[in-house]
Amino acid sequence: MIYQWECRQLWQYFDAGSRAVERNSEEIAKLEPETRRELLTRISRAIDQYILDFQGTPEEFCRLVGTAVNDLYRTADRLSRYTERQQAYLAATARPMMDALKKRGITVHFATMNGMAAGRPKSDILIARKFWNDCGFFFFETVSYPDRKIALRHMAGKLKEIGKVSYVMMIPDGNKTEFRPFYESVGSQGIMSFFKSQPPEDGTYKAYPFRPANA
Repeated sequence: MIYQWECRQLWQYFDAGSRAVERNSEEIAKLEPETRRELLTRISRAIDQYILDFQGTPEEFCRLVGTAVNDLYRTADRLSRYTERQQAYLAATARPMMDALKKRGITVHFATMNGMAAGRPKSDILIARKFWNDCGFFFFETVSYPDRKIALRHMAGKLKEIGKVSYVMMIPDGNKTEFRPFYESVGSQGIMSFFKSQPPEDGTYKAYPFRPANA
């Protein structure tokens, strides 16, 4: 059986422009339980195999992953509600992607100086944290802290504690010094590093040169 949600390209599962995460998760939830489970399992396996078998250049691989993570970021920024439908969809798409990258010895670091400004409801931060954790990322932010310096110290300490892990670091209007933990690992083997200075609605981001873990 051919399902309209089985995409040919990885980015299509996360495409922020077409609201893929929101739209697909809601449509798949309408399927009969057995059909839904079968579809999500097929998608999960397909994404896992795609990442494990990818044979493109490091630049192509980095661009592939960066586009997906950037679209996830753009999606997370606008979510005002997050249900088990989105959770199930991310568990079958984003999480297998990140698990497969981990099997290949690859860690993803995504940093942004834009996103949720002060004054956004606390619930938005909680949604973003749950969203990124479900995708397979630690989520670091300075918005929910009353003191920015405390947030930065906590972030730096946590990074040392957890070691090599994929994360999203959000420091609105952050400067280069504040992003030092991110820049310190740029160029390290096995780490894909992306930086976004543009607003979430903008589809662009910066990808740093990637050196595979087995290079």
